[in-house]
Amino acid sequence: KDDDYEDVFVHMHSNGICAIGLAPGHGALNKKKRKVTKIDFIVNEKNIADFKVSGKRKKGGIWFVASHPLCTIECDDGSKYLVKASIRCKLYEVNLTLLDCPENIYTSSGHLVVVAPKKEEISEMRTNLVGKSEYEKLRLDL
Repeated sequence: KDDDYEDVFVHMHSNGICAIGLAPGHGALNKKKRKVTKIDFIVNEKNIADFKVSGKRKKGGIWFVASHPLCTIECDDGSKYLVKASIRCKLYEVNLTLLDCPENIYTSSGHLVVVAPKKEEISEMRTNLVGKSEYEKLRLDL
């Protein structure tokens, strides 16, 4: 469908740490037609929310490639969305509040995960990612 974009945002802090979430053009965020009812971090029979990261080097974090699924989002109209990492990164944290309150996906704290790309890839990512104003121009229908 034309309105079922699967856009995600990658908000990169100056230190390289990134928050990944659903961009405004994502089909699940189309409030007029559907409401998010469940966010499930079980992917390929593994619950990424169960992985515990600890220490300065973030031991226990798992690596994702851009095409690796992060979660599944279910909506009240029966539609399901598989959200992918979109960048190569190491998982630092899952937003566990979304498990109990999936409606928080609509708020400013509605990121799905916090991740870190490899340091040597950060500058390339900054040039390849689309900024917010550029994104809005691409999605004039928002």
